[in-house]
Amino acid sequence: MHHVRGVLCHAGGGWLNSSTVHGRQSTAEEESLTLCSREILMGHLHTDIVVRGTKAEAELKEVLIDTGATFTVLPQGIIDEVGASRIPGESEVELGDGKKVIAKAYGVRIRIKDAEAPCIVITFEGAKTVVGVETLESIGIRLDPTTGNLEFTRPKGMAYFY
Repeated sequence: MHHVRGVLCHAGGGWLNSSTVHGRQSTAEEESLTLCSREILMGHLHTDIVVRGTKAEAELKEVLIDTGATFTVLPQGIIDEVGASRIPGESEVELGDGKKVIAKAYGVRIRIKDAEAPCIVITFEGAKTVVGVETLESIGIRLDPTTGNLEFTRPKGMAYFY
C-alpha cells in the first residue's frame, strides 16, 4: 500500500512523521512536536468529494485529507471514468516511505462542501485516493490544526487577486 507523506507537524524546514523524519530516527525535539500535533489532530480527517471530468462525475466518500501531499491522488480507474484531461509529461513523486514513483498528471474539477474549482490530480501504480493541499487551496479551504475541521478561507468560488 502506498501513502503520500502523512504529515502531522512542520518544524525546522521538514515534515515530521511519528518516529522517523526523512528516513532517519527523529530527535527528541522532533518527537515532542509530533506528539503535540498528534494530541491536536487525534486521527485522520476525511471528507466527501466529487470529481468531475469531460465524461462524468464520481462521488467519493470519506477521502483522506493528506496535508503532506501536494496534489490530490486518484486511482487511474477514477480518472478514466470521469474523463480527466491529461497534462503532458510525467513526474517523479516521492512517497511517504521514501519510495519514488512516476506519476501522470490530469486536470479535473473537484467539489468539497459545496465549493468547486479546477484541480490537478496525479496517479501512479497502486495509487490510493487522498486530497492534497493544492486542491484545498484551489477550493479555498484550509484545515484548522486546532480543531481538525475544514474551514473556508474566502467566499466560495475561485479567487483572483491582481
